[in-house]
Amino acid sequence: MVIGAASLMLAACVTTPDDGTVDAAASTSADASPGVQLASLAQSAPDIDNPDSAEDALVPDPMEDWNRFVFDLNTLIYTLLQPVIAPYGVLPDERKENVDNFLHNLSTPVILLNDVLQGEVDRAWVTTQRFAINSTAGGLGFFDTAAGMGLSPHTEDFGQTLGAWGVGDGPYTVFPLFGPGNPRDGVGRAVDMVTNPLFWLAGPTGERMANIHTYANASSQLGGRGKSLESLRESSIDFYAAVRSLYVQSRRAAVANMEDNPGATAPAISNAVQEDVPGS
Repeated sequence: MVIGAASLMLAACVTTPDDGTVDAAASTSADASPGVQLASLAQSAPDIDNPDSAEDALVPDPMEDWNRFVFDLNTLIYTLLQPVIAPYGVLPDERKENVDNFLHNLSTPVILLNDVLQGEVDRAWVTTQRFAINSTAGGLGFFDTAAGMGLSPHTEDFGQTLGAWGVGDGPYTVFPLFGPGNPRDGVGRAVDMVTNPLFWLAGPTGERMANIHTYANASSQLGGRGKSLESLRESSIDFYAAVRSLYVQSRRAAVANMEDNPGATAPAISNAVQEDVPGS
């Protein structure tokens, strides 16, 4: 579905292209606004084995002209979807947090599977406990009761698993609707989709549930992060380059399971899992 795919999409506008693959996302102001903070993160992505290394400063982007075109196309789609996700935008922050908690709880099967595939036994146990606690005491996941018990949330996906297995991210690619990515994460999204139980729900009830989840996920991703992305765009000389760096930096840090992932406070650009309508 368009809305489901668009939950991974990036709200963007194209600015003057840069030459080559060096990311040059500079901030235009010195205050501490969210956009400036995000722009300051949009620098060279760290090496997986050494996140602090500055040697991996280049982000391969051989299809930059095409990527910028798709980046701009996604902007238009994002704009058209604003009226659709408007109900989420008017919710109080606390209710938005409830929606986000519920969606995270629904993604537990994918997170747990990838915890196991990466051999992260401790994280897999935390994921299991979080699901049991939040699905019961947390009101089906709307409240993150487990976090208050010292069980902090984390995310995993098959793209991260492939990275942990040594698969490189490859050239930067902007996908229509899905937004920033790379070949490895593209494969990861497909695997995440079919390994989520919601994908296999059949019949009218299953399809209805999948549609509701799709809408909620799209609203959370687009509505919840739109302001941060807009702030980043306004504070960046080249928004495309800023997002490219931020995406790569965040993904490589995620693969390394960095607790202080520099992209953790950034908008979720395209790391949400698609578990939408079966067969879509």
